[in-house]
Amino acid sequence: MALRRVHVWERDGRYFWRVRLPRRLAPRLGRAVIAWSLGTREPREARRRAARATAAFETFAAMLDRVPPLRQPTDAEMMEVLRSIYDDIVLGKESIRAAVLSPAEMAEEGLATEPLTPEEIDILTRDHDEQSAEAWERSLRENDIRRVQPLVVQRLAERGLAPPDHFHLYRTLLRMALRVVVRAKKVSESDGDSDLGAFPIPESHTPTRVAAMAVDDIALATLEDAFAAHAKRKKERGGWGKASQGKAKVAFRLWHGLMHCWDGSERLIPAPQVVRSHAAQFRDRLDRVPVDWAKASLYRGLSLRDAIEKADRLAEAIAAAPATSGVIVFEGRRLARKHAERLAMRLHPKTINNHMDFFAGLMNRLIQEGTHLGPNPFLGFRYRSAEIDRFGGARKNRSPWEPEYLARLFASPLWTGCRSPERRHMPGRMVIEDGWWVPFLALFAGLRAEEALQLRSDDIAEARGVPVIRVAWHEDARRKTASARRMVPIHAELIRLGLLDFAAAARAKGSRLLFPEMPRGKARDSLSAYYSRRFTDLRRRLGLPDACDFHAFRTTFITTVEGLPTTNTTLVDSTVGHKPRREMAAHYAKLGPQHTRALVDSVDFGIDLSHLYASRQKRIRPFQIHPSRRAEQEGEAAE
Repeated sequence: MALRRVHVWERDGRYFWRVRLPRRLAPRLGRAVIAWSLGTREPREARRRAARATAAFETFAAMLDRVPPLRQPTDAEMMEVLRSIYDDIVLGKESIRAAVLSPAEMAEEGLATEPLTPEEIDILTRDHDEQSAEAWERSLRENDIRRVQPLVVQRLAERGLAPPDHFHLYRTLLRMALRVVVRAKKVSESDGDSDLGAFPIPESHTPTRVAAMAVDDIALATLEDAFAAHAKRKKERGGWGKASQGKAKVAFRLWHGLMHCWDGSERLIPAPQVVRSHAAQFRDRLDRVPVDWAKASLYRGLSLRDAIEKADRLAEAIAAAPATSGVIVFEGRRLARKHAERLAMRLHPKTINNHMDFFAGLMNRLIQEGTHLGPNPFLGFRYRSAEIDRFGGARKNRSPWEPEYLARLFASPLWTGCRSPERRHMPGRMVIEDGWWVPFLALFAGLRAEEALQLRSDDIAEARGVPVIRVAWHEDARRKTASARRMVPIHAELIRLGLLDFAAAARAKGSRLLFPEMPRGKARDSLSAYYSRRFTDLRRRLGLPDACDFHAFRTTFITTVEGLPTTNTTLVDSTVGHKPRREMAAHYAKLGPQHTRALVDSVDFGIDLSHLYASRQKRIRPFQIHPSRRAEQEGEAAE
């Protein structure tokens, strides 16, 4: 079989090999990716060893494909495993005793009986202490069932059996195995006169029966409880920001609606009992969820199952309507065809991957804590890149802004003068600076939308005599990557447009935030969501192509600086907030604005903005604090 997604990469001068496992193999190996060090610093040797590793793994994968999947054990088979563990320990010790020569026999054979050295005594004592009946009995008292788990898994696999899917049955089997080992160790450490057939578990006490008796009055933590504890821990340790917390809540809502409430029974699945069949069922149902299930009025008040069925009926209505019809009649509603098609769309594979990743992370934690036994049930269900591309979700192909489109944008009423705050698309005399600067910051400094909108008034500063923008500078700033925190020299065009005056006016008015009017979205705690919608509306009014979205400003900046004949990639990476591409630069280069100033000032997009200079003294600077930003504005006093 040909493996895809084989990758060789270099880190700190050493080469590594990695392969993403096919979906059918990932669950059997308990992981989605396998990575090995190639043990060399030479590129040619690394390629040769990577080819050998790939060939060896393909052979192994083909052999694994021919091995039938492990099946669930019966009670009789589990009892057989327990008895085999007992017999092997006891009979193994007896065979060792039988092979040991007596002193007389050793003398007859001419064998020396030299005393053991202190080192040999220490090794034998240490090994005996770890494997003694006393040590195993301590594990039994502490209920350390994971100690015996490898032995049980091995014995099951030898018989073509998998560990029991049912959590309590598996724990019961391990607990019984632990008791069997303790008894066998005690027998083997006796003087040899113990009854070797005294198996400690009666035939009637099968694992299934013992598990059923043990769990009658035990209340297991549900997946909801485990997920809440996991989210709280992530939040406290700084692993999840507000956006990740919001996404996690959505993932949990989907699990609750698709698994617990699917048939109206409110059947809660305990976290330790979640198995691969549950994960597969969850992924299959996610595929059918409409993308606007939580927002569209069409689905308001419906359960997820009802929303899915309604989306199915809507898709049938769209398919049955004439292709030339611009209106879809559905259950008494008249819907524009584009709107109806949007309502019938299902969750994107990338979104489904994100939801599955949240649960995979949760199960990893439960496995580490010993709450869940066995492999992670959520591994192997992610959509591959090729599948995402077939869905129509290939990475958006952003093109740089053409000069003519930039000229059309900055000649629109929002920049030259509008009728009123409510009618900014109509020509007038009002130039309002609340969102006026954001595209310029993206275009002339390469800022992301969130980076620009979260700027503070003191982030327009000076460093080493160079006017700079301090990007993602404060501790509470959101950063896409660790490299996002940086200082970008202010382009001369931004100074001519009045950026320094604008920041000074904000500080004079006591505004801690540079753009306090921009609301923070509730769903993802994002500033860019609201502004992106406004910018999209403006772009469509002006007839600009879809490729000219807001992030394309940053694409334009990066494309321009990369195209300069004297471009240094380390300077570019430092300016735009990327991790340095050169390994040495990542470790040793400490670049400041004095190094990147010439690069930024050399950027020229071939547009004339001189018609905007005259409005510098006439622009309206409201600096009105939006209610969602009040805590950020008042944070200065707290500091």
